Amino acid sequence: MTEQEAKRYGEEYLYDLTCAVCKVEDKHKDFVRLSIKALEKQIPKKIIHHKNRLKNKMGCFITEEYWECPCCGRIHEEYYSFEYCDCGQRLDWGNEE
Repeated sequence: MTEQEAKRYGEEYLYDLTCAVCKVEDKHKDFVRLSIKALEKQIPKKIIHHKNRLKNKMGCFITEEYWECPCCGRIHEEYYSFEYCDCGQRLDWGNEE
């Protein structure tokens, strides 16, 4: 079972718990919600690449380049293909070079 399949199963299970005729304790629903949230971080999200051409005080053009986590917005100024951000989000670098 992939992370996406597990997330989908968890969402369906939570829906079933919510719609159940019998009362399900909130702690069970909270557990399923938390599990879904954790699974979402395991599904890779494409890292956001920013590249800006700027003119410095001496009139020379420089390139500012950085990468941003799509989950928490943390800025990574150096490129290296690490698998997870500090927030726990799994990153998809795709064709970034």
